Amino acid sequence: MDKETAIAIRELCTSHGCEIIANPRAIRFDFEEEQPVLTTELEQTIERLWAEQVRAHKTKNGRELLNNQFLYVKDHRVVGEKDLYLEFGITDWKHYSLVKTIPEAPILWTIGTTGVITFNEAGKRYYVFATRNANSSNIGGRLEALPGGYLEPRLIRLALQDPLSDPFKENTRKEFEEEVGLPKDSIISLSYIETMRMGRSHDYSVGYLIDVRTNQKDMSAALESSATGRGEHTQYCIIAESELPIFIRKNLNSLTPRTKSNFLTIANNSLLN
Repeated sequence: MDKETAIAIRELCTSHGCEIIANPRAIRFDFEEEQPVLTTELEQTIERLWAEQVRAHKTKNGRELLNNQFLYVKDHRVVGEKDLYLEFGITDWKHYSLVKTIPEAPILWTIGTTGVITFNEAGKRYYVFATRNANSSNIGGRLEALPGGYLEPRLIRLALQDPLSDPFKENTRKEFEEEVGLPKDSIISLSYIETMRMGRSHDYSVGYLIDVRTNQKDMSAALESSATGRGEHTQYCIIAESELPIFIRKNLNSLTPRTKSNFLTIANNSLLN
C-alpha cells in the first residue's frame, strides 16, 4: 500500500470500536471439551427461549434451526512479550446467542477469523468487499471485507493432534472457498494482521491479509456464483487500491468494525515498512 493511501485510510479508520488484543509472534491455545457451567434456572430459561426460536424459525423458513457447536474463549493472556495464549471451551449456538439476551447470564465470548482479500492485476492492486445478508447475526446488512466466519472446533481438535496444522489459517482458507468460490490453492499467501475482540457481539477475531492469484473477471464470476449458491452476501464490489480512501469514506458508517480495524492495521504496517 502506497504512503498516501495508507495515511488516508489511517485517518478514516481510527475509530473502529474493536479492542486490539495483541500483534503476537505466535498464537498458542489449550482446549477442553467443557461446557460453560450455568445455573439450573438459566438453563431452563435458555431451553424455553430456544424452543420459541425453533418454532418461529420453522414457521417462517420451513426448516429446523441449526444448533452448531462453537468454541468459546474462557481466557486470554499475553505470555512474555509476543505470545498470545487462548483457552477454549465448547458451547453451541443456542447458548452463545441466548445468554446475550439474559441480563444475569455470564458472557460467552466466541472466536472466528476475518480476512482482507487482495490481488494484483496488470500492476494494480485490488481489494474485495461484500454486503452481508440482512438475516445474518450481528453484522447483517453491513459492508465487510471477505471472508469471515466462526472457528470450527474440529480444526482445534486437529491442531492438537498435528502441531503443523494452524487452525486459524485453515479456517480462513475454508471460509475463502465458501464465501468467494475460488479454490484455496489460488491463495498465494496469508499474512497475519491482528487479533481483536468486539464487546458488542462478544467475539474474538484473528485477521489475515489474503493475497490471491486471480483477476477482476475471474473474481467477479466466482463471487457471483458463490452469492447465488450460499446467499451469505447480497452484493459485492472490487475496489482498486488508489480508490480505497474514497470508497471507505463513502461507506464508513456501513463498514463493519472488524473491517475498519483490519484496514487500519494494514495501513499502519505499510507506513512502518
